[in-house]
Amino acid sequence: MNPAYARSMAVVGTAGVSAIEFQPHAAGVFHTVFSGLFDAESARVVDEADYATEVSNISANQLAVGHIIRTSRELGLPTDWPAPVQAGLDRAVREGHAADNPARLIEYVRPDALRATAPFADGGGSAPPS
Repeated sequence: MNPAYARSMAVVGTAGVSAIEFQPHAAGVFHTVFSGLFDAESARVVDEADYATEVSNISANQLAVGHIIRTSRELGLPTDWPAPVQAGLDRAVREGHAADNPARLIEYVRPDALRATAPFADGGGSAPPS
């Protein structure tokens, strides 16, 4: 099960909404939100480290995840799942990448050796060997 879906079911569950009741609403939202994450353009962005975007930048995601964490705390839900995402977003903002595509976060989970050779938007580096 997707952690975001599990969290959303827990949140609505605090209001007495069952998972069965929530599922049709969640299906539409998650299809819309996540469908763009698995397309060829998303893969190209990562491979080319082309993190420029005009929508859904790191700053917007930082605010959204912050709201999720705050709401979770208010509802008495644990925040250990979204906390590492928030940490990555916070780091990216501190490093001056607030306007970038959230795909930039891959740079924080790649092994150091791969990160050092990955192509960057500024033209530095080269693609790792296949």
